[in-house]
Amino acid sequence: MSGRFTHRHLEWVLEELQVRLREARLRKVMDLGVERTVLVLRTHAGDVILSLWTSAFSRLYLLDEKPLAPASPKAFTQLLRKHLVGARLVAIEQQPADRLLRLVWERGGEFKTLVVDLIPGRAHLALVGADSIVLGVNRGTANVVGEPFCGPPPSGSPTLAEPEDLDWKAPLEGRSAVLRERLERQDTEFDANRLRIELRRRLRTAIKKTDRLTAQLQTDLDKAAQAERFKHEAELMQANYWRLTRGQSEVIVEDYGDNMRLVAIPLEPALSPQENVARRFKAYKRFARALDAIRQRLEAAQQRGRDLGALLAEISAVNDGSDESWLQRAEALGVRLPQGSTPKAANAPALPYRVFRSMRGFEIRVGKSAKANDALTFKYSRGNDLWLHASGWPGSHVTVPSDTGHEVERETLIDAAMLAAHYCRGRKDTTIEVLYTQQKYVRRAKGAAAGKVLPSQCRTLAIRIDDARIKRLLESSPHEAR
Repeated sequence: MSGRFTHRHLEWVLEELQVRLREARLRKVMDLGVERTVLVLRTHAGDVILSLWTSAFSRLYLLDEKPLAPASPKAFTQLLRKHLVGARLVAIEQQPADRLLRLVWERGGEFKTLVVDLIPGRAHLALVGADSIVLGVNRGTANVVGEPFCGPPPSGSPTLAEPEDLDWKAPLEGRSAVLRERLERQDTEFDANRLRIELRRRLRTAIKKTDRLTAQLQTDLDKAAQAERFKHEAELMQANYWRLTRGQSEVIVEDYGDNMRLVAIPLEPALSPQENVARRFKAYKRFARALDAIRQRLEAAQQRGRDLGALLAEISAVNDGSDESWLQRAEALGVRLPQGSTPKAANAPALPYRVFRSMRGFEIRVGKSAKANDALTFKYSRGNDLWLHASGWPGSHVTVPSDTGHEVERETLIDAAMLAAHYCRGRKDTTIEVLYTQQKYVRRAKGAAAGKVLPSQCRTLAIRIDDARIKRLLESSPHEAR
């Protein structure tokens, strides 16, 4: 969007929001990490889903469908649910020439305001009471709970040039979708450029380390190449043993291998003659053994340095974007980017389940823990999804997403049941019975710990662990392959 999300973009999409959210009531609040909050509003035309980002990439737009919420909502999300769910949206106000929005709500005659501050460097959400006292914020800002709300001063900067991508004559409906598409494309471009810049930095660091290693190996190789000299000096010292005494720093002897030329052999004064001779032979053996290994390591380091340099030159020749093969080649050379190094990765919440692919390509989800099982079954699954669990054994809940309600085909059912058997404590048994039903027939056991459920309308599948099938399934999930 012309390089960034400006107050003019907010004005442009706000015209659509004011129409679509008229007389809306807040039905649900969820978060996708600290910096992203999603509001589900009920309108006369159906649900409208509003996504609010207060990260370094702050923005606001509508979503086509409700995202899956994490199992444990943040404290601020719980606060919004307490004060605003069921409230009627009575006003949407933008601070002139700024990226600050006020959503005014009414419930039971009480008014509260959700302040959406999208200004870089201070972006945050704040819930403010009718008396202008801050009730809560989603991240650290100048606003303090219990104190009067402190908004930014009115923008005194000159109006920026009109963004070229805004068409004020465009129909109101659909503006948010256009905005979202352009911002996501901008994010992709930003991620690509950030990846390229970070890769270049890490490659330069790797090249410096490789150069230092190469220099050290060359020094070791030069020393190792002197192995024969150490052996020859030790033999000369043995032949002239009568000349050696403790306390000498060197001894001068005739080199019978070089026309009886006089040579000076350095000694350790603190050592006895016998110890000095033994020290020379020990150095000879050590360097002789290491010579081949050092040569191989040096050649490998030199080749790695050339490969790193070639990849860096290729990346440096590109001004925009990135190539997926760069990451693969960099990883093959031992250069990796940390997880969460892109905006999308940083904002993505951790999922409570592992993801696998069946032989037919269908997604299979496996809970990571008892608490994660509860989240997978009741927050990340829908009524028609297939649900499985090993009968009589503690273990993971397993689901296969299904929007149609039709039965899952046989191979996918067996794959899912195999995972349910693999991720239970009875996995060493010859045969394991696996229960399966639809998620809508599973309910929490009253008063029981997280993950304890009471399924109904179940069918049973007897599973014999198939190592080849398990291996294929594990390999379909990169983080689980082993």
